[in-house]
Amino acid sequence: MSQPAEWPDICARCGGCCRYKAQLLGGEKILTPLHCPHLDRATRLCRVYETRHTAHGACMSARQALTANCLPDSCPYVKRYGARDYRGPRSMPWAWWAEHREYLQALAVRLGVGPAELAAIVADCEAGRW
Repeated sequence: MSQPAEWPDICARCGGCCRYKAQLLGGEKILTPLHCPHLDRATRLCRVYETRHTAHGACMSARQALTANCLPDSCPYVKRYGARDYRGPRSMPWAWWAEHREYLQALAVRLGVGPAELAAIVADCEAGRW
């Protein structure tokens, strides 16, 4: 099934869909500060948008992400097309991640985020840019 033609125009370019999600022990999904390697953190745009689904196997269409509850609640797609009971992943404040750095580092290793990229993400988070 194709997506409505206006969908790309609805995007707020927040990068939330490109952030990796994690599941806590209680089952709650959270957004991590880690993201797809094709996301440009400065512009919050995909560097390979036209080929994103083949360039990054984990990339979902907006429809798939809505169905899997993987978009943040603040996402315009959720506001317009999400189910009434939609519950997306929660965004954790940087202070939470700072307290759980070992978990963040383990996630980075598992997702293939290198030390330099992780350091840049951490610096952006500490500076309030992400």
